[in-house]
Amino acid sequence: MTPAKTVKTYCAHCNGLSCWHREIIRDCQGDKAACGPCPFYLYRLGKRIPVRVFGKFCLQCMGGDRHGINECPSTTCPIYPYRFGTNPARQGMSGFFFQNAREPGEIRLESIFIDSEGKHTSRGPEQRLERSDVSPGRDPAG
Repeated sequence: MTPAKTVKTYCAHCNGLSCWHREIIRDCQGDKAACGPCPFYLYRLGKRIPVRVFGKFCLQCMGGDRHGINECPSTTCPIYPYRFGTNPARQGMSGFFFQNAREPGEIRLESIFIDSEGKHTSRGPEQRLERSDVSPGRDPAG
């Protein structure tokens, strides 16, 4: 389930609904809850939610006990897969970007063309571009 669908499912459950109903969810009083404002209140109508908000919710639910999140007994809770503040669908993907990191100032030029065998072709070995002394939008003549 995506983070947005997870919030919708939780909001429907919290409001005692069998499915998500926009008008009822819009009138939710989660910002005025007795136990404190609901962390999903701002995201209940579809605004993109940062997954770390789920971790904050679980921490609040477990009474501030970080170790309790590991031992959460509510496996049927829609938030359960996100309880560590990470998206389980993206597990193992974070290292990819760091593995392909470039040196500061280095620009790699690669072609977007595909050769006859269906493989991407490159313009040659990795090249460095020299930085121009002219700022974008300025006329070099003056």
